[in-house]
Amino acid sequence: MRDSKLIALLKSFSPAEFRDFEKFVSSPYFSKGRDLVPFFKALKPFYPDFENEILNAENVFRKLFPGREYDKVKSANIIKTLSSQMFMACKNFLTQLGLQEDEFRKQFYLINELRKRKLYTEFEKDHKSIGRTADDPFKGTVRDFVDRYFTELLARDYSLDKDDFRNSYEANLKSAEYSLLAGLINTFKHQDEKNIARAYNLQVRDNLLDAMLDNLDADGLIARLRETSHPMNDYLEIYFLIYRMNKAPYDTSLFYKARNLLQERRELFGQTENYTLWNTLLSFCNIANLPSDEHFYIFNHILDNGIYRKSDSEDFHIVLFRNIVLVASAMKKTEWLENFLGKYSDEIHADHRTDMRLYSYAALNFLKGEYSAALGLIQKIRFELFLYKPDMRVLQLKIFYKLGYTDQLFSMIDSTIHYLRNTKEIRDDFKESVKNLTKYLKEFIKMNEGRTSRKDIDLLKKRVKEEPYLGQRNWLLEEADLLEGK
Repeated sequence: MRDSKLIALLKSFSPAEFRDFEKFVSSPYFSKGRDLVPFFKALKPFYPDFENEILNAENVFRKLFPGREYDKVKSANIIKTLSSQMFMACKNFLTQLGLQEDEFRKQFYLINELRKRKLYTEFEKDHKSIGRTADDPFKGTVRDFVDRYFTELLARDYSLDKDDFRNSYEANLKSAEYSLLAGLINTFKHQDEKNIARAYNLQVRDNLLDAMLDNLDADGLIARLRETSHPMNDYLEIYFLIYRMNKAPYDTSLFYKARNLLQERRELFGQTENYTLWNTLLSFCNIANLPSDEHFYIFNHILDNGIYRKSDSEDFHIVLFRNIVLVASAMKKTEWLENFLGKYSDEIHADHRTDMRLYSYAALNFLKGEYSAALGLIQKIRFELFLYKPDMRVLQLKIFYKLGYTDQLFSMIDSTIHYLRNTKEIRDDFKESVKNLTKYLKEFIKMNEGRTSRKDIDLLKKRVKEEPYLGQRNWLLEEADLLEGK
């Protein structure tokens, strides 16, 4: 019973949700079938872990039915039935939670009920107030435009009820425009999604969105909307520009145009979409291999403007946090990084917070030249996410090199090559960049141990500069300069 789907769902409830669920189960309105209160009370003492060995069907049955004999078939079936009904109650409760959190859906269902009951005065008043406020985090998202689509449907049906065909036509037209706008935005966003998928070695299948893009005269559409000053063009111009930018990753002029346009029109969007759009620019920086300064500019922008999270209720995404640490480290922004970690590391999801802090402060200690402290921190990490395994290996390689731990370095090089050879989760160019790092580290060790001429060092630096795929290029060049003084 401890491994059942019911227990797994109950475990996911926060203390506040668990208390509310008890009220939900006790409500005659929501619990119209079998009375589940006794069963809930039998399970309640085991929250939140539900790990006690006495939590089994027989003990729960005896608590529910004192004095009755437990039958392995009939009694077990009763507990199974109760568990199944409680599981459905949990799912209905989650539905209610979702509805309570979605203010628009609540408004929509209320206003539609007012219309159907012909309470038109109340309908008109509430219909005027439905929609997103200026500070709504979802303002300007596809979800926003889908909501506007449904809002216009309410206006259409109300107009039809009143035989007002003029306004019915206008509302129907607006609803179609909003649905088309939402579809076009998702279509233009698709190129970014494809780029991300390829970065993770995912197969990109043939799809309706690509067929649409290949046959759409988007330039003509934008030009027409611009001529007529259609308000939806303010949005479409941005998404079409970002689509073109992602389609031609080496035309950086499109990147700067998109960045400028996003700054000019930032009021069109709430926190969620601003977060998404600026992260799209960050993805482009990686694809186009733009200088670290460009990444850093965006990091400062999203932090200064509070758009580093999708909403205030969400965590600081671990991938974005990791990228900020990597770039700040590469740029030697020691004080900036230390301030960043102190201010934002508490906002990482609890599941990843400890390991991400350990890695981040290991990187910070490395920047400060405190290599032993960095090594002590990184050896405590237990990251399971595949994306961070290469990061940790690269940092350890650098630490071992700086500490002169030759045996550990060669052992780490061997295990890293083996790991890269066998993993399928990392794209090939990234694998190659790490492999080349290990290759040059071996050469650096040989030069450290023997006599090295200026000519040898200059040749090494030339090769490092010209290597197509190479992680830690700037760091290697700095280490090559240090060889000259030995």
